[in-house]
Amino acid sequence: MTWVVDDEEHVTQLKLPSNVIHAPAGSSLADMMAKGELVPGFAAAAGIGRTGAPTGGWKEVEADYPDLFPNAAQLEAGYFARSGVYPMHGTIVVKDSVLAANPWVAQSIFNAFAQAKKEWLAREIARAIEAPEVQWELLALVAVAKASTPEQMAQRMRGDITRWRAVIDKAGIPHQ
Repeated sequence: MTWVVDDEEHVTQLKLPSNVIHAPAGSSLADMMAKGELVPGFAAAAGIGRTGAPTGGWKEVEADYPDLFPNAAQLEAGYFARSGVYPMHGTIVVKDSVLAANPWVAQSIFNAFAQAKKEWLAREIARAIEAPEVQWELLALVAVAKASTPEQMAQRMRGDITRWRAVIDKAGIPHQ
């Protein structure tokens, strides 16, 4: 298999594998796909979803190519269920010399991405819970869901524990 890329290399020392080639000058992956020069391609702006130079002047394009795997989401979920591996899209690299001079950098980068993921997940969960179709299903179950951050949920749980402690103690329910 030969991979075709049309992006500039971010690391000047990078030597591409022998099965990776650059698109002809002035040609994007979207252009090549439209001409039939490529068979499959990745969608979105990182693949066949944009035309023009990747560093500027590009525009997104709409194309109606069939999916290589019509049930891709199910296949991905199945792979994750079998392997426990979620495929990565990119990698953050820090030079050894930077780490030697600043050993805290790697942990700080990790913490920043972990916090960003936590905030993103909280927003996505809130958006999903607040969707009218989800609210309707929950009402059918006689349930009401309220989106919150993990910190807000912990605060609510502490409040519930305080509010119900006397009832729990009177009922003889052991604390866990």
